[in-house]
Amino acid sequence: MIHSARTEVIGIAILTGIAVMGDAMLFIVLPIYWVDFGLTAIWQIGALLSINRFIRLPINPLVGYFYQRFSLRTGIWIAFILTILSTFFLWFCA
Repeated sequence: MIHSARTEVIGIAILTGIAVMGDAMLFIVLPIYWVDFGLTAIWQIGALLSINRFIRLPINPLVGYFYQRFSLRTGIWIAFILTILSTFFLWFCA
C-alpha cells in the first residue's frame, strides 16, 4: 500500500495534535483535580510539572540515538501508542 506524502503529513499532524492535547491536559487537569491524583499539597503540582519538563532534556539525545538505529516508522508507531495511552490515562483519571 503506497501512501502519498499528503497522507503521511496528515497522519503526523494528527499524532502531534493528540500528543499536544495530552500534554496541555496535564497543565489543565492537574491543578484542578490534584487531590484525585493523590497529591497532598499544592506545591506538588509545580514539582510534578517541573519534573515533566526536566525529564525531556536528557531524553532528547536518547531519541536521536534511537532514530539512528531504527526507522522513522518504528518511532512514529511507538510515539502513537504512548500518546494514546498517556492521553487516555489522563482522561480516565480526571
